[in-house]
Amino acid sequence: MISPAVQEAASQSTQNEETPLAIQRTEEYLVNGDVGKAVAEMEAYYKLVPGLAARPYARSLLSRGAVRERAGDQDRALEDYRRAAQVAPQGGLREEAQAMADEIQARINADSPLQGAVTSQGEMPHLDILPEIAAAQQVQDSSTSPTAIPPSNILRPDADAPLDIQADKFYAEEGESTGDQSAKVEQPNYPRYDPDYGLASSAPQAASPPPSPAGNASPVRYVLGGVFLLVVFAIIIGWLNSQHQEQRRIDEQRIRSATATVAYQATATAQVREIDTYIRSLEQAALTVFGPESGSLEHAEDSFVSTHRANDVYAKDFIVEVTFYNPYAISTGSWDYGVLLRSTGGNDQFRLVIESNQQWSFFNRDDDDTDWISAGELSNLNIDAGGSNWVKVICVGDIGYFYINNVYITTLDLSLRDLSGDVLIATGLMNGNEIDGEETKYSDFKVRSLDDR
Repeated sequence: MISPAVQEAASQSTQNEETPLAIQRTEEYLVNGDVGKAVAEMEAYYKLVPGLAARPYARSLLSRGAVRERAGDQDRALEDYRRAAQVAPQGGLREEAQAMADEIQARINADSPLQGAVTSQGEMPHLDILPEIAAAQQVQDSSTSPTAIPPSNILRPDADAPLDIQADKFYAEEGESTGDQSAKVEQPNYPRYDPDYGLASSAPQAASPPPSPAGNASPVRYVLGGVFLLVVFAIIIGWLNSQHQEQRRIDEQRIRSATATVAYQATATAQVREIDTYIRSLEQAALTVFGPESGSLEHAEDSFVSTHRANDVYAKDFIVEVTFYNPYAISTGSWDYGVLLRSTGGNDQFRLVIESNQQWSFFNRDDDDTDWISAGELSNLNIDAGGSNWVKVICVGDIGYFYINNVYITTLDLSLRDLSGDVLIATGLMNGNEIDGEETKYSDFKVRSLDDR
């Protein structure tokens, strides 16, 4: 008998199986608005069973990204959306995640300040002249003094200098010479602009010093200035306090998430060990009915799958093992190989496909109809040219157990085909994954029956 912990781990399928407790907890976290726990739960579960956890993990990331976006943290929201687009299965959810990532990236780009803008000819943008300076130019234009400086010399933007330096150069250049450089020009008699008093009179200045700004300043200016500083100070204090509270909340959430992740990983590891123990007990009771055999599968870029059947095997519960050798480097082309389970001929069977892009997929073919069941990533798949990968699948009732290179990957839902059939190995299961004249070699292809256990 299989213990309850094994039954829970074995339910990691996308159809016709009870939802695993990890996904149930994640749904509860999302309903309660605790997106941090939801992401932590699914992040650990995704490392263990990526095919089953991909969709809830992506939904959790999208939920946390939406919370961060509403809080104004666009950069971290973008990280969540991008990660969701990476892990989500092919289809609408991945497209939705990518669209959300593109949208927030566009907003971030639009909000970025313009730095060092120049025109298409490499010049600085047009620099508007202050109204007071423009007025000074008008007064100067009406002067008949032969020593007047042309208005074009009042403001000369320098393409290599910041705008504040250009404005300062306006006052520095008032006493410079113009026209004939050999002649000295006296200080021109045009109005000057003072930031405290505005435009001064164009008449010659008296010898007495100008009145002190402090003497003429209105007390209201100081009162308003003080109020302004108090308001700015209060805003800064409030902002710092909110930042402190937010950082404290994030730290507490990280501690809770880390604690939950460690606890869940320990539970998941124990479940995998228990599954391994159960598989070893099945292997001890299994009877070899075919193999081991070695050979090759020829490539033909057409609409047909290249297969090899285990002779005299027609079983429902069994263990199939085979070592595949990669036909060529992925720089040359893509490839795939896999096993066909419970086949009744033609296009009627389960198909487990392993591809050179380190993805796996499991689906049921019923003549021309395809029912996609589950899929995921294979981080431990060897994709080197000539490299090998050992594949093992155990079929027991409605549940299959998928291993690659001695690592447990996930369980498979076999409920759609509760019958006996042939066992085959294959290549060219997906269009475009073959090169004419090439071949996929295999070795140690064998089948052990569990029907009489």
